[in-house]
Parts: sequence; C-alpha cells; structure tokens
Amino acid sequence: GRMEEEFKSDEEAIRVGINLIWDTKLNEAEAIFKPKAKEDLWFSLHYAEVAFSRSMLTNTNYEEAQKRLNETEQMATYLNNQYNSSSSSSSSSSLTSNLFSSISSFWKSSSSSTSSTSIDDESDASKQALKDILTSEPIVSESEATQGSLKALVILAEVSAMTAFLHFKSLNYLKGIYFIRRTYNYYLSASNLLIKNSNSNTNDQNSIIDNAEYKNLEGMVNLGRGAFHYAVSNVPNTFRWVVEMAGFQGDKELGMKEIETAVSSHCQREILATLLLAAIHYFFNDEKSLAKTSVDNLVTNHPNSSAILMMRAMMHKNDKEFSDAISKLESAKTQASQFPQLQLTVTYEMGEIYWYQCKWDQVLTINEQYLAETTNRDYKPFCAWKLGYCYWRLNQRDKIPALYKSIPSMVSKNRSYDKYAERKANEFLNFGNKFSEFETKIIYIQNLIMSKQFKTAMGELNSVTELLGEKYEGPIPLTDASAWYRYCKGMLWSGAKKGDKAKEHFETVVRVENEIKIEKWLVPYSLVELGVMVRVENEIKIEKWLVPYSLVELGVMVRVENEI
Repeated sequence: GRMEEEFKSDEEAIRVGINLIWDTKLNEAEAIFKPKAKEDLWFSLHYAEVAFSRSMLTNTNYEEAQKRLNETEQMATYLNNQYNSSSSSSSSSSLTSNLFSSISSFWKSSSSSTSSTSIDDESDASKQALKDILTSEPIVSESEATQGSLKALVILAEVSAMTAFLHFKSLNYLKGIYFIRRTYNYYLSASNLLIKNSNSNTNDQNSIIDNAEYKNLEGMVNLGRGAFHYAVSNVPNTFRWVVEMAGFQGDKELGMKEIETAVSSHCQREILATLLLAAIHYFFNDEKSLAKTSVDNLVTNHPNSSAILMMRAMMHKNDKEFSDAISKLESAKTQASQFPQLQLTVTYEMGEIYWYQCKWDQVLTINEQYLAETTNRDYKPFCAWKLGYCYWRLNQRDKIPALYKSIPSMVSKNRSYDKYAERKANEFLNFGNKFSEFETKIIYIQNLIMSKQFKTAMGELNSVTELLGEKYEGPIPLTDASAWYRYCKGMLWSGAKKGDKAKEHFETVVRVENEIKIEKWLVPYSLVELGVMVRVENEIKIEKWLVPYSLVELGVMVRVENEI
C-alpha cells in the first residue's frame, strides 16, 4: 500500500528506501523494498541490503542476510543470461513481453524450494521455468540487452561485496577474499561493457547513453572500479606485485577521478561515494577543509544518519575538537536508538575521547558497560586493558587481575591492538599485579598530549627523567622506556609547533631501532611524525602524491643515515 500511496515512481521509492537505510530505519526501508523484491532487481538488491545492514549492526541474522543475497544473485544471473542470449541474436524485435514478469513467475514456481547460489539445487518446476525463459525468443533490443546485462553485473558485484563482508564479519577471511575477487571481476566486466558501448555507434534511435538508468549504472561502476584502483594503489610496493599478480590493478589518480565521477553522477551509491571521497581527502590527501565541507553537507541533508554523524565526529576527534566530536556522537547515539550494539559502539567512541582527556571515571563507566553488553569482538581486549588502567588510577586495583586474565580469551590474533592489549595485560600480571611508575606516568602523558594539555604534559614528562636511571624498574627494558620517553618528548614539541626539537627526538627513536626489544611500534610511529615535519606540502598544488612518497623516503633516509 505504501508504494502506491507515497511514491510516484520506482526510482523515487528506491531513493527514499536507501535514505532510510542510512538513517538505520531498517523496518521502514524493508516495507518499501519487500513488495517488489521478487520481481524487480533493484528492489531485490536493497531488500537484501536491509538484511545485510541489520546483521552488521546486530551481529545476528547472518543466515537471513545471506539467503536474500543468494536470491538476488540468482535473479541477476538469470537476467544476465537472458540478456546475453538476446544480444547475441540477430533479431532486433521490440520488447514483446515483460522479462521481469517471467522472473516473477520463476520465483513463484520456486517459492517452496530452498534458496541457493546453485541452479542444481532448484526444484524441477523452477528448472522448467528457467528453461522457458532461456529458450524463448529474444524479447529485447540490443540496446536494452546491453543495459540489462550492465545492470545485472553491477548488482552481482554489489551482492558479492556484501557477501564478502558477511564472511569477514564471521572471521572467514579466505572466503571473504574470494568474494572480493569476484566483486572486482564483476566490476571489470561491467566496465568493459561500458567501454564497448561508448565505442559503438550511438547515433541510432536505440542509443542509451543519455538514459537516466544508464547514468546511474555508470556511476555505480565508477565507484566500484575507483575504490579498487585507489585501494590497490596504496599497497606498499613490496607487496604490490602479489596483489597485481592476483589480477587487481592500482591507479591512484584514476581511482580518484572515478570516485569523483560516481559522486557527480548522483547514482544510488552517491552517499557512499561522497563519504569515501571525503575520507580520501581527509586522511590521505590532507585536504581537510574540502573533506569536512563535504561531510557537513551530508549531515545537513541527512541529519538522522548515525554513520554520517560518526564520520564527522571522527574528523573532529582527529582535529582534537573534542567537544564537537562528543556532540556529533551524542546525536549519532540518539539516532541509533533501535540498535543497542550500534549505540554501544558510539558510546565506546565517546569513551575514547574521555580517555584522551584523562577523565578516568567516565571511561570506567563506559568501558564496563561495553564489556558487559557488547555482542561484538571488536575493541574488547583494548577496552579491557584501558579499563584496568582506569581501575589503577581510581584505586580500584583489586579488580584488575581477574579482568586482565580474561583478555586472552577476547583476542583475535590478526588484530594488532588486541595483541598489544594482551601483551600489556601479561606485563602487568608478571610485574606483580601492578603498573610500573614509569608506565603509569607515560600513558597519562600521552593522553595529555593528545588532548593538547601541553603545559601539564611537560611538567609530568620532566618528572619521568628521574625514573630512567640506574634504579629503573618496569616490565619493559630500559632502552624501550627511554625510546618511549623520547617519542613523547617529540610529540610534545610537535604539538607546541617546535619542529626542529621534535625532529631530534623522533630521529633518536629511529636510530635505536635495533635496541628496542618490545615496544616496536615506536619506530613506525616516529617515522610518521617525522613526515609531519615536512613543511612544503602547502605549496604543492597538483602533484599531491609527492608529499606521502617523500615522507616514506624520509623515513628510509633516517634509518640508514649512519651508512650514508
């Protein structure tokens, strides 16, 4: 009923439904897409997307999400086969029957069968329905067949991408990688179809170049292709050959242009393309003003989207605009009222800011709640480690040993923060169930620096020098503690805009790399900070890539300075 009452066209219904997904109003979105999910590919895709989004937000219902994705995949595969059959025929007869009515009949005949990605698993009735479709006379023109095949390939790519994320979420990484490869292949096939069509004669009356649906598909292909091109281009050269041997291609500039084209196309994935482009501008190209303006516009147009609000909050957090970040996160939490797990995640991000501000009591409350209620493995070990430190600062120290002994059961071995938290918990336990005086201070100092409390940090850091002499005590070697002190000193001077002094301390950390036994993270972090010392970046107008490449080389030069 809602379709007939509220929407003038399917296109309008799809746009409204997609916006509802971004606003995490999944039940309302589902009500829009479900009625036509068995007869229209777009509705089928977004009906599956609703289930996918629900599973991502709740860590449940993976089976329902996969079931709907399988159904959409079957539908798109059958459609693609039919269009290929039509386009390969010499007949150019006009549309004489409705293909989607045939697909709808197929679904009705197979409604009692179990959904699967394999045709062999279908019932005899569904096989006959499929045979009737595939052996019928061509029912579309060549132009319509091209667009139909393009649509099927785009939807198959989207289905494969969502399936990959379901596997990653379930920690099935090999299967996830397999479906990422399938996603890339579908986008590649769609891209080749676009190129073929653009090179063909477009002056006849069957041309589809100016068709709104074709422009939508073109935008979605550009987003998928651009995301792959840009992501692969950022793989370090040492490993790039492995990725390219697997069939992926990287091209930073082309990837940027393709994503920009997707944004300007106003395709169905415009919001996602805009967020991706903003992330690239902010985190990779250091074009922060452009990125923030873009996301601010999204917030204005989609004020109820928790995802968009969280993206803007992360930018505020990175810029140390903590009050603005908290405000955006509070709004995101309000909008996520139907999803307790999402609210927990948003609240945890607020706790990260309070951690930097050394508000131990607020971090304690948030982290206790997160550990008690979350259904997500993400953050748990690091959350528990920080909670233990808060217990230490607030003199609730008897709670720490049991908490830290539980951390190994939370750890995912391929996550660096998890392994760091496990190591730190073990150091605490092996050091007599206590933090050393040095680590108690240095963790506090790092947070003071992160929250721009430089004067307090300087006073605390000066007192640390007394702990690094012959009487040093701690679970990590003195060389590591000294390097950690140097790193914090560099961070402090960097925050105070004293680049020369900061550079001296970061370079010292890098030079003693071989002497650092445990806190190995100090060297790459120092190399990153050394890159910040490069001041010609604002003078480079076009070849922005020169800056990150130079930063990498600067790190290499510092490492081998003694050999030069």
